[in-house]
Amino acid sequence: MYQVSANINDVEARKVPLTDEFQLNLEGVAEAIDEHTKLIFICSPNNPTGNSINREDVETLLTNFKGIVVVDEAYINFSRQKTFIQELTEYANLVVYKRFPKHGDWRDCE
Repeated sequence: MYQVSANINDVEARKVPLTDEFQLNLEGVAEAIDEHTKLIFICSPNNPTGNSINREDVETLLTNFKGIVVVDEAYINFSRQKTFIQELTEYANLVVYKRFPKHGDWRDCE
């Protein structure tokens, strides 16, 4: 969906494949970003693999990338990984995304 949104808004999107262990490829990310890069999106748990991304790798990006890092936790309720909500006070460039229920019942939102 992020690719579709980028296309609609005429924004370049660069994809960096996960490693063979389905984790962030930090070297690949470092090669893909430049002075024009504004956002990095990370889905954890990832869809469709279902794995959680290594927290230390996400924190490495948060510390070293000057743009915004969005951690998409749409499927966090199906994971043993804890949310990045607590880290919002530590990292000014962190955005944690949680989706709203598809049926529109706002009482189910966290």
